[in-house]
Amino acid sequence: MAWEYHAGMSETSPSPSENAVAADVSDEDAFDPPRSIAPGPRLSSRGFFIALALVCLIPLTILSTYAVLFGRAIEKELPVSVSIDHRPWQAQQRALQTRDPQQPELEDVIVITNEADFAISKLYADLNGRYFMYVNQPLAAGEKLVLPQADFVNRTGQRWVPGNYTIDEITVMGKLPSGARGVTEFQY
Repeated sequence: MAWEYHAGMSETSPSPSENAVAADVSDEDAFDPPRSIAPGPRLSSRGFFIALALVCLIPLTILSTYAVLFGRAIEKELPVSVSIDHRPWQAQQRALQTRDPQQPELEDVIVITNEADFAISKLYADLNGRYFMYVNQPLAAGEKLVLPQADFVNRTGQRWVPGNYTIDEITVMGKLPSGARGVTEFQY
């Protein structure tokens, strides 16, 4: 079938039989077979649960092995003792004046004693897991460190008010000579 156009003349139209053959040819050429848009391979429910179990169990196994081989930080005990005491205010250190110099007021303190034969650096203490204090100077062997309870602060900057709360737990952390972190917890 051919379409012809001559200048000054009208188009010649094909005969009805040629028109039917042309429609069949043009339909096959114009339309490709439908392509699948569905995803390729699928995971069965059994395979999904196996994959999910592996995703959960592999990290758990790695972390458990790490904990068994290297231990927890709490297992490396810091050789210190802690006591709760009342001591008189020291005007030089606290810059506070008592009302009567003959009878100084007592304040609640935490006394940390280094029982090791080495200095402990990066000393950190917290009360009930919320109020903390970081000490810049290393604690020498056998030395006692007196920390006023009123100097402990929480993460928002609020101070510990002695007497308003009871001390249930004191945690002391510091750097051991091996470089590991030593931790000791005291329950009251």
